[in-house]
Amino acid sequence: MRRLKEFALALVFLFCVVVVFAQSTRKVPKGMEVIRLGGSAELIIPKGAHTRKVGAQIIVEGTKEYMSRRFEEMDERFTAVEQNQVALQNEIETLKGVVSDMQKTVNPSTNAVE
Repeated sequence: MRRLKEFALALVFLFCVVVVFAQSTRKVPKGMEVIRLGGSAELIIPKGAHTRKVGAQIIVEGTKEYMSRRFEEMDERFTAVEQNQVALQNEIETLKGVVSDMQKTVNPSTNAVE
């Protein structure tokens, strides 16, 4: 009888260790993040999603709000990238002109550096 109690206690301990280990090795899906709510409570939400606390509830913004905000952020980023690209293209054209002028002054007869 005593051996049975020891065996049962060992099984309960082993089960607890396995459960804790399984929770700690849980993988978070790509594009998601874990937020801690206090204690051992966790919530998996999309990266960048806004949350707010109302009383004891944690409210995650809705799909429509999240997607519209993210699309607006992406539009702003694309606009900035396009402006940067135009500025770089203008700078390249200016540098091409400077190099061309330098080649003409170094060797006016062939328009190339020897």
